[in-house]
Parts: sequence; C-alpha cells; structure tokens
Amino acid sequence: MSYKFDALVSILNWLETGEVVTPNYIQDNLEISERTAFRYVQTLEGAGFPIYYDKRIGSYRFMDGYSLRKPHLTVSESLALALAKVSLKSMSAGLDNELQHIEDKLAVAAHGLPDHIIISGDDFATDIHELFLAINDAIVTSRTVEFSYNAASTGKETKREVDPYYLYFGDGIWTMRGYCHKRKEMRAFSLDRIDGLKILGKRFVASKIRPQEEYNGTFGRFVDGDPVEVKLIFDKVSVPFLLRKKWHPSQETRELEDGRLEMNFTVNGILGIRPWIYRWLPNVEVVAPQILKNLVREELQASLLKNSGPGP
Repeated sequence: MSYKFDALVSILNWLETGEVVTPNYIQDNLEISERTAFRYVQTLEGAGFPIYYDKRIGSYRFMDGYSLRKPHLTVSESLALALAKVSLKSMSAGLDNELQHIEDKLAVAAHGLPDHIIISGDDFATDIHELFLAINDAIVTSRTVEFSYNAASTGKETKREVDPYYLYFGDGIWTMRGYCHKRKEMRAFSLDRIDGLKILGKRFVASKIRPQEEYNGTFGRFVDGDPVEVKLIFDKVSVPFLLRKKWHPSQETRELEDGRLEMNFTVNGILGIRPWIYRWLPNVEVVAPQILKNLVREELQASLLKNSGPGP
C-alpha cells in the first residue's frame, strides 16, 4: 500500500473523529510539505469527499451530516449481503474474504445467512483466489500468461502461452477463456488444472470477441465447439418440471398435440448439453443432430452392459 494512500486514510480518520485538522496539523503528523498537504486535501475533494475549510475554527471539516460510518442495514439489505457472501464462498475459497473486507469498511456487524434459509451446492475445493486475481490482472492489462496445464481429459501436462480474454464460472469450476498459442485457436482452461502461472511482459491486442455473446452458446461450462442445433422431445411427465425455468438463452419450446414437449437449442458443440439430457432419462428423445443421437445411444448401451450383470 502506498504512503500517499495511507496518508489520505489518516486525514479522513482525523476528520471523522472530529480532530482540529489544520494545514499545520497535516504537515506535522504526516511529515510533508505545506504544498503536499494541500494537494492531498484536493485529492480527497476530487474523490467526492465533502470537505471544506472552516475559517471560524481554522480546521478542515466534513459538511454537516456527512460521516464515513454507514447506517444500520435493513433486514432486506442484511439478507442480500449474507447471500452474496455465501455465493462468493461457493465460487472460490478466498473471494468471500474480499466481501468481508468491504463489510469491515462499512463498519457494520457481520451478517450470516438466517437459519431458515439453506443454500446447498458443491464448494470449489481448490483455493484459486490468487490465481484468479493474477489472471484478472493479465486480462485488464492485455498481457500474455504462461503456465503448465494438466488436462483432465488426457491426464497429460503441457506448457501453454495464452492471451486471456475472460473468466467464467459454471458447474462449480472457474475457467479462463483465451487464445492458445500452442493450438492456434481459442481454448478454455479450468483454473484448478493450471500450475505455475506467470504473467509475461508480452502484450496482446484482443480480437473483437464479446465474452457474453460467446458464453451464451455454452451449456454447462463448455465453450469450445462450433454452434450446433439440438432438438429434443420430452415425455408429458417431464413437462411441468421443464417449464419451471429457462435452461438456455437460445431455448425455444413447442407443446405437441399429444402433450409432449419439443425443445430446441443452439449450443457450442454437444459435450455441454449431454449431461443435462441424461438428467431427464428415460423421458427424453434426441431428435437432432444425428451425431448426438448416436453418442447418447452408444453411451447408454455401454452403461446398460456394465449394469446388466448380477450384483455383488
């Protein structure tokens, strides 16, 4: 933390506690020149703090009614804060600490989730907080990163140089999306599979990829893959559950005359939507594309073979 930042915080604390903050008081306590003291006060004014010089007492003051201390939170505000803390904790160990720091700065009591509200889900097992912040910094400054990547699909570790574009969270996993110099294409990298990340001095010029638009094509957390049209038909028994929410931005539904439901999606590849389809077995039929229909049939036949024998 810089000395200037600490000095500005000190000035704010003196004003908050009602000290007589004269120009000489600032100079003597911070051991700075008169010119620097005046510049620090100007910096705080420029940042939006309502500071003025009260000639009557010869001191800088806050405008009447202003305080750094925040008012007591309402019930709904407390609940919103507690929910935010739970959400961040489930994303990555450590990120919830940032919200705790904000809570401390607000000068309010810690807010936990009420006993009558339960949120379940898998926490992210690996602490990727520092890695997340490093990649975020590389994205903001448009710098290439280097790391070792242990792919879950192959178990092989490879060295990668990647121009990071954005981060996203899905299925309990944080993932970085960027241009891979090894593969010469955009790729996705799970943060828990990244080791020894370094931010290089090389800067890159990002292509005109709009993260949200690209991510809208995912189903689950799989971004890689060309857009494909998927058509599914669900039995009548599943319809009430399917219509409770929108499962994907591209989703289109059509109720059939026999009570079944047709659902159409445009997604990146077929890997992401496949596990979701299996949630609805045996009440779902894959109509298109044929490659997905064949894959589902092959995997179900393999599973049937494994489970057809006698039990232990």
